[in-house]
Parts: sequence; C-alpha cells; structure tokens
Amino acid sequence: MKITTLTTLALLPVAAAFGTVIDGLEWANTNVAQPGTFAEKPDMYTEFYQWNRLKAWPATGSISGNWNNSPDQSPTWTVNPCPTGWRLPTNDEYMALDGKGSTWVAANAKGNAVAGRFYGKRHANCSLPNDMTDCVFFPATGYRNITNGESGYQGAYGDYWSNTQASDLNGYHLFFYNLGSNPATNNSKASGFSIRCVR
Repeated sequence: MKITTLTTLALLPVAAAFGTVIDGLEWANTNVAQPGTFAEKPDMYTEFYQWNRLKAWPATGSISGNWNNSPDQSPTWTVNPCPTGWRLPTNDEYMALDGKGSTWVAANAKGNAVAGRFYGKRHANCSLPNDMTDCVFFPATGYRNITNGESGYQGAYGDYWSNTQASDLNGYHLFFYNLGSNPATNNSKASGFSIRCVR
C-alpha cells in the first residue's frame, strides 16, 4: 500500500503540487489553468480570466462568442478560480513580491520554455526546474483584449490579476515586460489576465 501511494505521488507534477514561501507568504509555483486547477508546469501559457468570473478563456487562438466586454463591478473577487486553500493575491502582496526584485528572461534562457520574469530573493540566480529556492517564475502570458477577447503580446507582457480593485471598472494587477515590472497598474475588469495564487 505504501509503495502504491509513493508511486502515485511521484506522478504528480511537483511544481503544481507545492508553492514557494517568500517572507511568510506561499506563492503557487504555477498559474491557474481551468478553475480550481494548477497548470502542469511553471513555464507555460495558461488560461485567462476576467475580473470575478470563473470562465477560463484559452491561452492561445481566437475565441468565438460569449466574450463579455462589460466589467464586473464587484469590489473584490466573490468567486475563487484558485484551487482549494489558495486565493488571489492582494495588490499589497504583489508589491511586496516585486520589492524583492525580478529578472526578465527570454525563452530558453534559464530552463524556461517561454519568456517571463523570476521574482523573489534570488531572482537573478534562479533557473527552472531545479534551482528555484526563494523565487517563482511568472510566464509572459500576454492577455485577452477588453473589447473582443482577442489574445495579444504573448512572450512580451505578463498581466496577473490581484483581488484589489482600483475603481468600479478597474482592478489592480501585476504587469511586467522585458524592461520592468509594475504591481500598481490597473486596467479594465473586462480584460482577460492570468491568475497566480497564494496561501
């Protein structure tokens, strides 16, 4: 029985099963894929979400119909796309993570299949998959457009929702690209952005 349990655990994606604790807050090592599930790997494009909506939009390609370009005006997320026990970060938590520093990397530069940023205490020295102590990797997933849901800027921009609103129509999110990172950016709640969870 123990052998079966160990074999089963060995088949689980390690990155998806655990997080990295940075200053007492555990950051998931991968993005949210479908609601309630983590992506298999930290360096992959993942589904997009509009503010306070559980509909997961595909990471790539065009979509047909059902894109709602009216922002949900809820002051915070009342639905949780994160797996059980996890939640969206606050804007302050993104600011604290960003304050530790970050390093942009092109695809395949440090074991990462896609471009993105390493965040955390060792951001400049980390590499996937085995040298990730005190850091997490955020892929540059791009986003889905407010108006029609078309995807754009994959490999160039990263946009990650917080659970903190800026106004009835806008929410704060972590934004980054090759020249910098800004956790105090806000944009329309109708935008489709990635989700990274904490606990």
